[in-house]
Amino acid sequence: MATKANKTKSKRRPPAKSKPRTARSKPLLAAIAPVRTTEPRRRTRKGASHDVISAHPYNPVLAMIGMMGRMMGIYAELPARLAQCRSPMHLWLEQARFTQRVFSECQPKVSG
Repeated sequence: MATKANKTKSKRRPPAKSKPRTARSKPLLAAIAPVRTTEPRRRTRKGASHDVISAHPYNPVLAMIGMMGRMMGIYAELPARLAQCRSPMHLWLEQARFTQRVFSECQPKVSG
């Protein structure tokens, strides 16, 4: 007959007594602590808009974001277009179309 191994019971420790907190270890309370509670003052011009990015058509940031979005669309549809190719000639034509679209997208848009 096999004998069971004697398992020792874990010794439970009594709950630790909480130490009294010293003056240095008080929690930071936002209601009474010296933290910034007011909004920082912003310098504004008379009649100036508070928008971070204005919707002006010649804003270079918006133009760049728009170009990046269009480029992402071109790159995203490339795998599906390549999967539809059935011959090396079709593959070459899709690559040429992709390159043409990338270079035409990088050119600045002229609006009149």
